Amino acid sequence: MGIFDIFRRKRPIDPALVQAVEEYKQRMAKAPAEAYETIFPILGGLNEQDVSMLVAADVGLIDVPSRLAARLELYRNLQLKQERIERETGIQVDDLIDAIRLLTRQPWWPDFVAKVREQKGIQTAKDIGRWSWHGKKIAPYVWECGFVYQTPEAFKNDGPVSVWSWRVDLQKHITEPIRKGQVPWDEIGTEGGKQLIQSADSISQVLKKSLQDNLNEPGMPDFERGRWRYEFCIWQMFWVWYFANLSSFRKAGITEQWLDAYHKSALISMAKAGLISTEKVEEVRAWEKDCEERFMAYKQAFENRPELPVLFTGTVGWVFARFLFPGEEPNCHLVMFMNEDGHLRFLHLDKMVKSLEDTYSKDKIDEA
Repeated sequence: MGIFDIFRRKRPIDPALVQAVEEYKQRMAKAPAEAYETIFPILGGLNEQDVSMLVAADVGLIDVPSRLAARLELYRNLQLKQERIERETGIQVDDLIDAIRLLTRQPWWPDFVAKVREQKGIQTAKDIGRWSWHGKKIAPYVWECGFVYQTPEAFKNDGPVSVWSWRVDLQKHITEPIRKGQVPWDEIGTEGGKQLIQSADSISQVLKKSLQDNLNEPGMPDFERGRWRYEFCIWQMFWVWYFANLSSFRKAGITEQWLDAYHKSALISMAKAGLISTEKVEEVRAWEKDCEERFMAYKQAFENRPELPVLFTGTVGWVFARFLFPGEEPNCHLVMFMNEDGHLRFLHLDKMVKSLEDTYSKDKIDEA
């Protein structure tokens, strides 16, 4: 998926699909009561440790205790029923159960289970204190999920917890291990987008103060007006986009994860600030078009910086000023400060990434 493809609809909606979705919504409205009726015979009356044994038996970690055998059969029949419904309706449910099911049906799963048994000394149900799912949805049909384990003693005394995690894509049917110390780039992107407006307004005041002797010159913006804030937000977004597209990030599979989260969050931030409207698809697409146009122009200018003695014309700051005041001659003082701002942003991003990688490489969570 491209950076902005999340907002685009590739073709008109099929009326048959609309009807199917409506029927699905009606079924889901009845889901809580039906779920209770279905799940109670399976889990009703069990304590947390019994449920852990049931889940551990389902994934092949232990043999099911005889007293839980009937419940395990009910549980597996429920999963088969859900799969059959999904096949018949063609509608895939996007929930943690589906992600765990895909995960535990991978060809390598039996080897993983054998490794856990050996590492943790698990032989029977008596060795299970806690064995349960964990997970969070990070994008439509994409989950970060897995299992947590505690020995009976650790479970009783709130002791150490072992964690195994994977990224599961339900649509692509892909599972990837999340290794110890891996930076959560989606969370970094989301948080960066949330701070976009605050960061832009704060730095705008710094620029205003630095340029106070030049504020009445032609080509100098009003740093509180919406036009400046709109362009300056996109300017900030460009540097994240450019940095995240460096070859090292693309090869590591970080780019899409970081930027998809960042741009979704940035869109929300700009909408809340009243800089863009999200009421109509056309308005969002206009913002996307502005971003893409500016990103390409800034990239071209940054990668083909003019040689000295040229200081302003053709620089990335000069291109920014042209977008801010189309058809006007860019103000040399503004251009100079924008060039310096871009340089500092690049250095800041480099420092931030190194700090994140260093921090997460020291993560002490037990994932062995």
